[in-house]
Amino acid sequence: MKPGLILAAALSLWASSVSPADSSSQLQELLNAGSLTELRWPDFKSLQPDIARFYKSNGYRLAWSRSGSPTRQAIALVTLLENAGLKGLDPNNYDAWRSKISEIGPERFDLALTISAMRYMNDVFVRAELIPKIAKDPHFLAATDYEVAIAASALLQATNR
Repeated sequence: MKPGLILAAALSLWASSVSPADSSSQLQELLNAGSLTELRWPDFKSLQPDIARFYKSNGYRLAWSRSGSPTRQAIALVTLLENAGLKGLDPNNYDAWRSKISEIGPERFDLALTISAMRYMNDVFVRAELIPKIAKDPHFLAATDYEVAIAASALLQATNR
């Protein structure tokens, strides 16, 4: 199974999915743009394939909100992102937690949270898994394929602590 599919499946476990059909088309447009101005780092083109798989597996429905309010899973994820400093990471790099559905709309909120979650998972993986291995063996990366699925597992484990 491809790493992006595993990541999409892992995020789907967190997400609740109910939204109108027009949200689906707006979400697809935002995703195709590859940039979301509400974020500190608006360009997310490097994550587009994984984000597209996540939303495709979900029928392009909103994952993190219902009836204009964040789901419990979204609130838990926002708390995780706000506390990224506890993992030695900068919470400002995952700044979807600053976004309010009422200010930016549910589609932009949803995409911002998904982007931030994927960035967080990637960074947790790099900090927890890759850096120690590279410190022991500088040639580690040359011999290893980076798998986003491991990052998804790291996020799920981190949230269970």
